[in-house]
Amino acid sequence: MIRKLRVKLVAIIMAFATVILACVMAAVLGLTRATLEHESLDMMRHIALNPIQVPAPGEEFDGVRLPYFVLSVGEDGTIEPAGGGYYDLSDTEFLQQAAGKAVDSGRQNSVLTDSHLRFLRLDTDSGSTIVFADTSNETQTLTGLFRTCLLLCSAAFIAF
Repeated sequence: MIRKLRVKLVAIIMAFATVILACVMAAVLGLTRATLEHESLDMMRHIALNPIQVPAPGEEFDGVRLPYFVLSVGEDGTIEPAGGGYYDLSDTEFLQQAAGKAVDSGRQNSVLTDSHLRFLRLDTDSGSTIVFADTSNETQTLTGLFRTCLLLCSAAFIAF
């Protein structure tokens, strides 16, 4: 009788511990994802309003380096590359597709999952400026964090 009660009590405590560990893991992952997205959107907003100036040789740069490119969409629908880094802006077909998906979504910002790009669209009097940023680093960071959380939660579960 006491042995059965002890087993039930241990099972209930382990269930609570598992739920708490899962909630902590979900909170850490969710907050990290939200923070990364917020920082990325802030940088993209800054790029759209004040394009990043390349620092002179020997000059220290205190900003964040973000793989991005900027497209300018005129009122007539013409798309012109307006700058960026790490991307080949001569591939007009890719640029047209990316801009088309961003405009067709009807959203100010979102993620194009098939090309791992986050976009931010700012409308102006002369058209739109669309900033695209690569989300591969965010995905890798979150995947690594997920693995670490799983490892730590598994170790804590075993310790209990």
